[in-house]
Amino acid sequence: MTWMERLEEAERTGKLETEENIMLAGNWTTCAVGEMFGIKKEADIPVTVAWRGLVTLGLDFSIAVQDGKLDVAKELLTQIEAIKAMQVKKDGTE
Repeated sequence: MTWMERLEEAERTGKLETEENIMLAGNWTTCAVGEMFGIKKEADIPVTVAWRGLVTLGLDFSIAVQDGKLDVAKELLTQIEAIKAMQVKKDGTE
C-alpha cells in the first residue's frame, strides 16, 4: 500500500495514527520520502544540500502521521511528490 493509499484509507476511517502507519512513517525505507525516492537503507540517503529539504519534509510527515494530522500529511506528501516530479523531469529518470 502506498502512502497516498494510506492517506485515502485514513480519510475513510478517520484514523491516520495507526500503529502500523506510525511505524512505517518513522523508518526512512518505508516513509513517504523513502517510498518516493526508493530508499532501501538509511545509508542510501544522499548527504547533499538538496536532500536537506527532503529530510525535513520526511520528518515533518512522520510527525503529522503520529499526531493524526491528515491534512498536514497530505500537503507534505504533495510537496514530496512535486520534488520527485522535478527530479524526474531534470534527470529523465524515475
